[in-house]
Amino acid sequence: MFARYPQIHQVLRIAGALYLVYLAWKLAGAGLGQKAAVGRPLSFTDGATFQLVNPKSWMKAATLATVFMPVGMGPLPGGSRWPPSAWRSACR
Repeated sequence: MFARYPQIHQVLRIAGALYLVYLAWKLAGAGLGQKAAVGRPLSFTDGATFQLVNPKSWMKAATLATVFMPVGMGPLPGGSRWPPSAWRSACR
């Protein structure tokens, strides 16, 4: 997607940075001295499943991809061919 629309790369970088600033602002304004109700902790399976719908997790993944992935690089190494060439040659 970034290869076809490189301007999305810059939009996601800015959106991700603004979202992180927003989260920092909310965290800085949180009441540290207030006691909150204690609930049951999530199990490992519940926590792993929650990450599929966690917007912070998706924004983190998108931000990391836009920061460290060069413009023009596809989501798969070596282009968008499937299966990868290393895997194809190993299976012969």
